[in-house]
Amino acid sequence: MSDMLGAWGRWVYRFRWWLLAASALSLAPASVILIQGAQLEAGTMLTTTESGRAASLMARQLPGQPVSFELILSSATLRATDRAFRDEVQRALAPLKADPRVARVRTPYDVSPPDPAMLSRDGHRARVLVELAVRASGLVTLGFSSVSPEVYASLRAKVQSRTLEVVGAGMLAINHDFVEVAKRDLKRAELVILPVVVVFLLLAFGSVVAALLPLGVGVLAMIGGIAGTELLARHMSVSAYAPNIVTMIGLGVAIDYSLAIGLLGMLALGLGNIGSLGLAGTIVVALSVLYGLTFLPAALAILGPHVNALSLPRLGFLGLGDGSGFWHRLAALVMTHPWRFFLPAAALLLLLGQPFLHIRLGAGDVTALPRWAEARRGAELLAREFPSDDETPIIVVLSYREGSPLSPPRVGEVYDLSHWLVKLPGVTAVRSLLDLSPDMSREDYQRFVKIPQAMWPSEMQEAVSRMVGERIMVLAVSTSHSPGSDEARALVRAIRASHPPVDGEVLITGATAFDLDFMGVVQRNAPFAIALVVVATYAALLVLLGSVLLPLKAVIVNLLSISASYGALVWIFQDGHLSRWLDFTPGSIQTATPIIMFCLIFGLSMDYEVLLLSRVREEYERTGDNILAVGAGLERTGRLITWAGAIMAAVFFAFALADSVIIKAVGVGIGIAVVLDATVVRALLVPATMRLMGTWNWWVPGPMARLARMARPEMGQPAARGVSADGGRGISSRRRP
Repeated sequence: MSDMLGAWGRWVYRFRWWLLAASALSLAPASVILIQGAQLEAGTMLTTTESGRAASLMARQLPGQPVSFELILSSATLRATDRAFRDEVQRALAPLKADPRVARVRTPYDVSPPDPAMLSRDGHRARVLVELAVRASGLVTLGFSSVSPEVYASLRAKVQSRTLEVVGAGMLAINHDFVEVAKRDLKRAELVILPVVVVFLLLAFGSVVAALLPLGVGVLAMIGGIAGTELLARHMSVSAYAPNIVTMIGLGVAIDYSLAIGLLGMLALGLGNIGSLGLAGTIVVALSVLYGLTFLPAALAILGPHVNALSLPRLGFLGLGDGSGFWHRLAALVMTHPWRFFLPAAALLLLLGQPFLHIRLGAGDVTALPRWAEARRGAELLAREFPSDDETPIIVVLSYREGSPLSPPRVGEVYDLSHWLVKLPGVTAVRSLLDLSPDMSREDYQRFVKIPQAMWPSEMQEAVSRMVGERIMVLAVSTSHSPGSDEARALVRAIRASHPPVDGEVLITGATAFDLDFMGVVQRNAPFAIALVVVATYAALLVLLGSVLLPLKAVIVNLLSISASYGALVWIFQDGHLSRWLDFTPGSIQTATPIIMFCLIFGLSMDYEVLLLSRVREEYERTGDNILAVGAGLERTGRLITWAGAIMAAVFFAFALADSVIIKAVGVGIGIAVVLDATVVRALLVPATMRLMGTWNWWVPGPMARLARMARPEMGQPAARGVSADGGRGISSRRRP
């Protein structure tokens, strides 16, 4: 390995100017991609789940409904029935009605007297429904649409009023605001993070030129990573949060160091465009490595001793220890009394993780938007002033393998199912083809469907077009429970588990069903993804450290710090203890957040283990003394890890300023994990456990040791690696500390 890196270094030195120029020129294609932009998505839909399959069936077999959004026009002085209010509504909506993308604009004043369902409780607001020429597959109540946020933004901008307040509402508005908030968070984070990182780098290196080099690697990787993310978005569904993740990782990883294995774990989750976060992170990590092996050494080769130019007095703190400094003394103290430090440190991490035991997962709703977001204000107005919108829809799809859904036996079964549904606790209404006339009995409907459909009343034919497909029939169940409540989840589970028997398959969809199914996919796939990340990380550390037990210890300690960060996540964002300081609305943790954090943290947290343990290993190979090796390794890497951890934590904590709760939570959670890793884990747990393990730290089975020597001759003699001279039975012949 050292020979290969040495050869690489000589090659880089030879072509240093070319590599520097190539790094600069790489910004050109990235800039072109960024200027062109790409469409990112705020939500994700899993078509493999029950709810996703139901939505797909509706998309294929039902004609679809017009995509729509709502506008709420308000006045503090005028009543919605006043002539001046009505005239101003018509004037404000005129540009919208003239737009060819708009099919119809429905107002309370389309009928006389005005429709009371479209007037607010306080009488000072009117509700307007804007239907677009685009039709969405399936029922619009599912909340998914192919209309881009830019289309909504251009239509919303047409509605302006001098005397009325105009607020947008509905899923189009919510999707638009989620994407826009993510973009705003990205810009704000860049403006905050870059100056903070510069300050920390100046403090660490004490030189302006030296500080700019890692920052340059970070900026190059970040720009390339965002460009790569937008390139992906042209060929697949990419989350709107991917650029934020790229910025987090790009600046943190390029300036620091990390393993990228955790990011690939996201791809094993099967969570729709959540996997794009892993791809985006992998791209930026790969670019960080690329620029770290080309741009950085080329720049160092060109600068030479001038790398320390523009030095700042008394700020060059990143020197290596001399073996007798603070970190060496701390390691000696910890290893003198290992149990006294190990037990309290481990207990602290377990205590911090305790809130994780009562975590509540759920899909993000409109409260995940900042309070100033128009879509959130619109949703709150609808809920408060227009009570008919308090209902949560649960969609029941009956799917048949063959034959018409409107055969008399099947109609009878649907009639029984409809009447069973309406009796369930929390159900306020059931809408279906068989609930249009309360006077008709089960037998009446069975006789009626034998009549040719051309002879049916127009309202019945319209209902058939909306609710009956070639092989499906749809029922819409309304409940007063909110979509993410335990009661709504229990209702969906009850329908799925105990509905009356029918000839076809009963599929449940809607917001609550999507939420439950998403959590189910996470619960099924997370163990495999976690195992993949852990095993791959263990294997990488096994090769790097030449030890069987040290990587295992590193993984276990890492899991402790992750559990502590999870506990902090719940304590802050679910229990709401810092909600006023961080400006967010407490609520359920978004389902994907913990697994995203795990995949990111596990790689990032290994930074300090790799930096520290690889240095300890070198000292152990040189001296054969476990205690001296740990002390020297901790001293030699202490300042480096301290500044690296400070920079990394600053990058992630800066995302606490984000308006998006999911980005805020990921940033704060990972920042806490980095701080714990750089302090409690590195300063206390690592030296304590290594002292307790003694020469077992370096134990490796004989056959594995011989293979390692053949692959890596530079690893040293067997005894220095903890392999005995008596055939490699696994116990070191050196003295035990």
